[in-house]
Amino acid sequence: MQEVFAQCEQGLTATREEMFELQQSLEKSHKTTQEQSAYIKTQRQQLEHHLQSIEALEKELSTCHRDRDEYSQQVQAYREHIKELTSRMASLENELVSSQEKQDDLVQVIATRESQDAWKH
Repeated sequence: MQEVFAQCEQGLTATREEMFELQQSLEKSHKTTQEQSAYIKTQRQQLEHHLQSIEALEKELSTCHRDRDEYSQQVQAYREHIKELTSRMASLENELVSSQEKQDDLVQVIATRESQDAWKH
């Protein structure tokens, strides 16, 4: 009977040792799980921060594109206005040259008449 009791005692001791090892393994696994959970939480927070940064950059880029488009429209309007002014300037220069030629012709006509009038007197 003592032998059976000793065997039961040994089995119980072995079972306790196995349970102790399992409990230590479970605690170690739990600690590892907590560390991994904390790491994942930190990574998620960093990703959320990066996402917010990307969204802010996208908004800024959108604003830059809008500003660029508005500026491009203004530049195009200025170009068209400059073309109109250049065309008008060329027209005015042509009118000026024509007026100067007419003025030169009139000066010659007046000089010729004065000269003829001077001979008549």
